[in-house]
Amino acid sequence: MKGEFPIGDNDELLFNISCLLKTCVLALEGEATFSLSALSNANPKSNVIVALEFIINLLPREQMVALDEITKILRK
Repeated sequence: MKGEFPIGDNDELLFNISCLLKTCVLALEGEATFSLSALSNANPKSNVIVALEFIINLLPREQMVALDEITKILRK
Protein backbone atom coordinates (compact mmCIF):
# COMPACT_ATOMS: atom_id res chain seq x y z
CA MET A 1 0.00 0.00 0.00
CA LYS A 2 1.07 3.53 -0.58
CA GLY A 3 -0.05 6.77 1.01
CA GLU A 4 0.41 10.33 -0.13
CA PHE A 5 0.07 13.73 1.44
CA PRO A 6 0.80 17.10 -0.13
CA ILE A 7 3.91 19.04 0.86
CA GLY A 8 4.23 22.65 -0.31
CA ASP A 9 8.00 22.98 -0.47
CA ASN A 10 11.27 21.72 1.02
CA ASP A 11 10.93 23.93 4.07
CA GLU A 12 7.51 22.49 4.84
CA LEU A 13 8.85 18.95 4.36
CA LEU A 14 11.71 19.57 6.80
CA PHE A 15 9.30 21.18 9.27
CA ASN A 16 7.03 18.10 9.14
CA ILE A 17 9.97 15.72 9.61
CA SER A 18 11.22 17.84 12.51
CA CYS A 19 7.80 17.74 14.18
CA LEU A 20 7.63 13.96 13.82
CA LEU A 21 11.11 13.57 15.32
CA LYS A 22 10.21 15.83 18.25
CA THR A 23 7.09 13.75 18.84
CA CYS A 24 9.24 10.61 19.01
CA VAL A 25 11.57 12.25 21.53
CA LEU A 26 8.62 13.31 23.68
CA ALA A 27 7.13 9.81 23.47
CA LEU A 28 10.39 8.26 24.65
CA GLU A 29 10.90 10.79 27.46
CA GLY A 30 7.29 10.97 28.62
CA GLU A 31 5.70 8.98 31.38
CA ALA A 32 2.13 9.58 30.24
CA THR A 33 -0.15 6.72 29.32
CA PHE A 34 -3.10 6.48 26.95
CA SER A 35 -6.54 6.76 28.50
CA LEU A 36 -8.20 4.61 25.81
CA SER A 37 -8.31 0.97 26.81
CA ALA A 38 -7.44 -0.06 23.25
CA LEU A 39 -4.16 1.84 23.57
CA SER A 40 -3.38 1.08 27.20
CA ASN A 41 -0.99 -1.74 26.28
CA ALA A 42 0.79 0.28 23.60
CA ASN A 43 4.56 0.02 23.76
CA PRO A 44 6.05 3.51 23.21
CA LYS A 45 9.43 2.17 22.06
CA SER A 46 7.86 -0.10 19.44
CA ASN A 47 5.62 2.71 18.25
CA VAL A 48 8.58 5.10 18.03
CA ILE A 49 10.55 2.55 16.00
CA VAL A 50 7.71 2.35 13.47
CA ALA A 51 7.47 6.17 13.39
CA LEU A 52 11.23 6.51 12.86
CA GLU A 53 11.13 4.04 9.98
CA PHE A 54 8.39 6.17 8.43
CA ILE A 55 10.44 9.33 8.99
CA ILE A 56 13.48 7.77 7.31
CA ASN A 57 11.36 7.16 4.21
CA LEU A 58 10.31 10.82 4.25
CA LEU A 59 13.87 12.15 4.16
CA PRO A 60 14.39 13.93 0.84
CA ARG A 61 17.66 12.26 -0.18
CA GLU A 62 17.15 12.68 -3.92
CA GLN A 63 16.25 16.35 -3.43
CA MET A 64 19.36 16.96 -1.33
CA VAL A 65 21.60 15.31 -3.94
CA ALA A 66 20.01 17.49 -6.64
CA LEU A 67 20.45 20.57 -4.46
CA ASP A 68 24.15 19.73 -4.02
CA GLU A 69 24.53 19.47 -7.80
CA ILE A 70 22.75 22.80 -8.34
CA THR A 71 24.98 24.42 -5.71
CA LYS A 72 28.11 23.12 -7.49
CA ILE A 73 26.88 24.49 -10.82
CA LEU A 74 26.08 27.89 -9.31
CA ARG A 75 29.54 28.13 -7.71
CA LYS A 76 31.23 27.77 -11.12
